[in-house]
Amino acid sequence: MYSQLSKEANTTIQKWLTDTKYSEYKEELEKLIAQEDWKTLEDSFYTTIPFGTGGRRGPVGLGSNRINRITIGESAQGLCDYLSAQSEEDLPAELAGAKKSGIVIAHDTRTTSRELAEYTASIFAANNFTTYLFNSFRATPELSFAVRHLQAAAGVVISASHNPPADNGFKAYWSDGSQIVPPHDKGIMQAVTNVKNIMTSLPAELADDPEPLDFLIHESGAESIIDAAYRYARHEPGADVTLFGTSNVGHLKSNIGSILRPALPEVDRERLARVFGHLSGVG
Repeated sequence: MYSQLSKEANTTIQKWLTDTKYSEYKEELEKLIAQEDWKTLEDSFYTTIPFGTGGRRGPVGLGSNRINRITIGESAQGLCDYLSAQSEEDLPAELAGAKKSGIVIAHDTRTTSRELAEYTASIFAANNFTTYLFNSFRATPELSFAVRHLQAAAGVVISASHNPPADNGFKAYWSDGSQIVPPHDKGIMQAVTNVKNIMTSLPAELADDPEPLDFLIHESGAESIIDAAYRYARHEPGADVTLFGTSNVGHLKSNIGSILRPALPEVDRERLARVFGHLSGVG
């Protein structure tokens, strides 16, 4: 026990030093202890980074209160456990056979995003879920589109939205392409809390494959379709989308109606289904 640290931090640090689950971080942790960096150790280990309604996000680094392969892995495993635990009778029609329907993964351009996205994909595959992963970064709305287009059971974006560049996170989406809502949000949060082991060993039929994630989204042939549809909706002449904007976010929030009315011809206003904006990465 280290007198400079709280009881909670001490307990978690001992677990990370002794449990093989955390072995890849043991050397780094021992260095921090040797350097007597108590402030960093306390903040990194006094609690577990929370998994909320939209997922979890925060600084990347060592510890239970940081984004790393442990906290991302627990998030991915918890989502798998929740989907696997649902009986066929309890699932809506689009989720029946969730493992076959699969999970789609996208990520942003943060330094650690690709690594964490591939790690997430390996966990989904190890849990026998069909796994779709874009071959490079994509915008969050395209992940939502992909989930619906592929009729997947769920989706994940590795991103921290508007957080600082050094942060990252895990954002979960349901089969309708939206972020998880009740009752599934509480169920997934509890499943993440209950994770004891993170499955990373691929199924036997994939273990000897040099390209084990051969059902990635770009290999399935779906990626080009999704990209084309998304580009068309955003940029191509003749697309049924009108682009508009303002340099003043506050003005946009309080005057969205007056901005939309002149931007869209009167004949189109009744057909308006969704508005996509760049506010904190949401649409």
